Amino acid sequence: MEAAAYAEFRDLESRHWWFIGRWAIFSELLERRVFPDVARNPDCLDVGCGMGGALERLAAAGGTVTGTDVSVDALKWCRGRGFPRVLHADGTNMPFADASFDVVTAFDTIEHIPDDLAAFRECRRVLRPGGKFVLSGPAYEWLWTHQDDVVHHQRRYTTSRVAEVARRAGFVVEHTSYFNVALFPVILGVLGMVKIKERLFPPGDADQSSNVSIPVPGPANALLARLLAAERHLVSRVSMPFGHSLILIARKPPDP
Repeated sequence: MEAAAYAEFRDLESRHWWFIGRWAIFSELLERRVFPDVARNPDCLDVGCGMGGALERLAAAGGTVTGTDVSVDALKWCRGRGFPRVLHADGTNMPFADASFDVVTAFDTIEHIPDDLAAFRECRRVLRPGGKFVLSGPAYEWLWTHQDDVVHHQRRYTTSRVAEVARRAGFVVEHTSYFNVALFPVILGVLGMVKIKERLFPPGDADQSSNVSIPVPGPANALLARLLAAERHLVSRVSMPFGHSLILIARKPPDP
């Protein structure tokens, strides 16, 4: 991502409705569908750890927590938050031995990597047999806007497409779902207007702000956070048929 986007995420992660809601969903998924099926005190890796939000959630399981990212500034920030086991690495070539981790997560990460199949295979390589892989990402190519260019997306997914890549990489897919469902009709309307604006007035190279930089009044921010966080009860149990983002949970099968 652009350095400006990393800075915005650092400043807004603890208070912006999108971050609050999505972390509630991811925490529920980990507690319900991941941690109960792996070793106690699991060794966890977050690929594309950014500012360290996922590291806090993984640490709740009580094991070791490791993170990788391509941003040196992000890694410095994570160390300042108390996570020393973070290092500079590409998601397709990580400096870990085979079968090093019980859980590997990639929250809004692999859509940034040009060769997503290689990234999936690398995540599988460093997982122990029976280990869990958790991914989130943006949904639907037809929702593409300048925002995707700002954060250096290579693609947006459907649940069927991301599941197919996971299977090709050797995973057993256990659960997929869309999320950000309740707000999806509103998002469609807003993005429709954004697309029209971008067609009439193409954004320039200097326009590098992300969507989370748009101010949201306090009461509205709290309401949106509650709406998105409430989806954790559904997304962790059933596969929602549409939404602005998606998740996948897959397992590395035992060695033959």
